[in-house]
Amino acid sequence: MEYNKDRYIDFKVFNIMKIKNKYGFRFVLIYSNGEQSTKQKSGFKTIKEAEATRNKVITDLNNGFFLEDNSLTYISFLNDWLEKDIKLRTASNTYITFKNIVQKYIGPTIGNIRLQEIERNHIVKVVNYASGKYKSMSKMVKTVLDISLDYAVSNQLLTINISRNVIITNGNKNKGKVKTRNIDITKTLTLDQIKLLIKNSMETPIKFYIMFSGLMGLRISEIRGLKYSDINYQNRTIKIQRQLGRDIKNDENINVGKVTKQEIPLKTFSSQRELIIPDILFEEILKERRKYEKNRSRRINDKHNPFYDGDFICSSTYGNPRSSTFHYKYFKDLLVLSNLPNIRFHDLRASYTTILIKNKFSPKAVSKMLGHATEIISIDHYTDSKELIKAVGKDINFIVDKYTLNNNEKEIEEIHVDKNVINAIVNMELNLLK
Repeated sequence: MEYNKDRYIDFKVFNIMKIKNKYGFRFVLIYSNGEQSTKQKSGFKTIKEAEATRNKVITDLNNGFFLEDNSLTYISFLNDWLEKDIKLRTASNTYITFKNIVQKYIGPTIGNIRLQEIERNHIVKVVNYASGKYKSMSKMVKTVLDISLDYAVSNQLLTINISRNVIITNGNKNKGKVKTRNIDITKTLTLDQIKLLIKNSMETPIKFYIMFSGLMGLRISEIRGLKYSDINYQNRTIKIQRQLGRDIKNDENINVGKVTKQEIPLKTFSSQRELIIPDILFEEILKERRKYEKNRSRRINDKHNPFYDGDFICSSTYGNPRSSTFHYKYFKDLLVLSNLPNIRFHDLRASYTTILIKNKFSPKAVSKMLGHATEIISIDHYTDSKELIKAVGKDINFIVDKYTLNNNEKEIEEIHVDKNVINAIVNMELNLLK
C-alpha cells in the first residue's frame, strides 16, 4: 500500500450539477507528469448537502489531505502500519504486543470503520472495551491508537489525530512526569524465602537464573544474555549490555531452534549498566567458568556435536544458550520443593526491589540498578547515578552475608540493617545533593 505515490500538484473543482436526478459535482486532480484524473461526488438529495461536501473537498485539496481512495478501513491500515513501520523500527516484543492489541481489541470493535470516518466516540468505544477486559489494557490500547493515527497524519491520510484529543483519567489528581512502579508485595518473596530458593537451586540448571534475579534484580532476557567477557574479575562487576530474545526482522535467516536465542539490544538505554556482583554469586561464577572451559576443551573438536563457544554463563554443556522457556519447569518445581508461593519468575526481580526498599536503600538508586528509564519513586534528584549504583551494589553483600548459604537448619532472625550502613548511604546521598 503506497500512501504518497503520485500525489496531485493541482486541482479543479466544478459547480454543483444534477447527476441522475440528484445533486453532485466533479473535480479534476492534476499530477506532476501532466496526467489528470476526474473524480465525482454525487447522490446528494439537496443542493445544500452537495455544497457542504464540495466545500470540504476544496479545503482538503488545498491542505493536501485529500485521500483519493477513501474506502481504506482502519484494520487494513493498521495491518499495513504494523508491517511497514512498527516491525522495522521497534523491538520484536513491541511489535508482537502491538499486533495482539490490534487483533484482540481494536480490530473487533472499530476495525471495519473507514479510516477517514474515525471519530472521538470510536476511540472511546475501543478504550472502554479494553478496560472492561483488563483495567491496565486501556492505556496500552490508547498508545497504539495514538501512534497509528499519528502515522496516518504523517502520510497525509488524515488531517488530525482525533485520538490525541481523548484523555484517559484514572482518578489520580497527583499527575506528574515521573513514572511510579507499583509492586504487589503479596507476590514477592522475603529474603528468607529467596535464601531457601537459592539453596535448593544449587544442583539445578537454573541456579544462576535464581541468583542473578533474586540477588541482582536482572530480567530473564538479560540473564540469558550474560557472558563471561562481561565480567571485570578484578572489581567483581558485570556489565549488562545485551539480552537474548527474538528479532522478528531476522526470523527468516535464523534456524527454528534459535529464534528466541538471538542477541538483541537491551530494552532501553538505561538498561545498560554495570553492577557489583554479590560475593556468593561471584564464587559460583568462578566454579561455573571452570566447568565451561573443561567442556570446551573436551568437545571443541567434536565433529557431530561441536562445542559452541558463545561465552554464555547460562548455557548447556555444549555451550548453547538456553531457550526463553528453559527455566519455567525447573522454577515451578523449585517453588513446590521449597513450599513457596506460586509466583512468576519476574516476581523475583520485584522481590529484590522490595527487600532493598524495605532496608531503606534509595529508591532512585535501586531503580538505576534495575535499569529503569525513570525512578520508581521520585524522592530526590541525584547527579551521579554511577556512584549510587556502586554504593548499593556493595551493600547488598551486607544483606546477603546475613543469609550465607549453608546446611545450618537454624531459624534465621529477621534482618536489621546496621545503622552505620544506613548512615553511610544517607551521608553519601546528601553529599550528592550539594
